[in-house]
Order: sequence, then structure tokens, then C-alpha cells
Amino acid sequence: MLESSQKIGKSTEIKTSEFLSLEEVKAKLVKSGGKEGLSMKDEDLQKILRVMKRDGGKFIEIDFINGKEVYSVNVEKIVSKMKIRHTAKIIERKYDLIAGRIFRILKKHKHLNEKAVRLTIHTLNN
Repeated sequence: MLESSQKIGKSTEIKTSEFLSLEEVKAKLVKSGGKEGLSMKDEDLQKILRVMKRDGGKFIEIDFINGKEVYSVNVEKIVSKMKIRHTAKIIERKYDLIAGRIFRILKKHKHLNEKAVRLTIHTLNN
């Protein structure tokens, strides 16, 4: 049974955010209380966004519209990653750390052989 904090509301169909120019990203950063956005150079913000795009999660998408870089957030990937982590935590709480680790490996690789399970259990026990 899910606790009240674990209940999931109605799903929305947001895949990615709208594309924003660098100036719009900076304005939203400042509006959300990020005072450092005021003094940040455009080149530095671009570098940060590009690093976030190359990050393993690939949560940021960069495209070009009318020759200008525009940025969007892949909301679907973020939500998917959050669901996997949340499910793994529930499994860890209900069973143990090993079960949560096995769940994450199964989710990533789609299958496990007996040797990999033994290695996981051995690693976590030591």
C-alpha cells in the first residue's frame, strides 16, 4: 500500500519544455531567485547548458532556430529517472539494499545471469 506521500496524481503529457533562447533561460534563472544569473556571462551559461546536455541523463536538448541556440528540458526523461529511483527506494525499504540494487541492474540491462547476482550480493555484503 502506498503512503500518502507516495500516491501519484493524474499524469500529464509533457515530453519536453518549450524551447527557450539563452536570454529567456537567463531571465527565468533570475526570476526564480538565482541572483548569480545577473552577473553570469552568456558564454558561461552556454557552457553550463552544454555540459548538462552531455551529462549521462541527457536532460537538456539544444537546437538551432533562425541560427540561434535554443534550449529545452526533457521532462519525460527526468520523470522516468525519478520513477526508477523512487521504485528502487521502495524496494530497498521493503526488502533490502541488495534487492534495490538488483532492481536497478535489471532495469538497466533487462536481464541478469546468476553470476552477476552473486557478484552484486557479495559486493554489497563486504
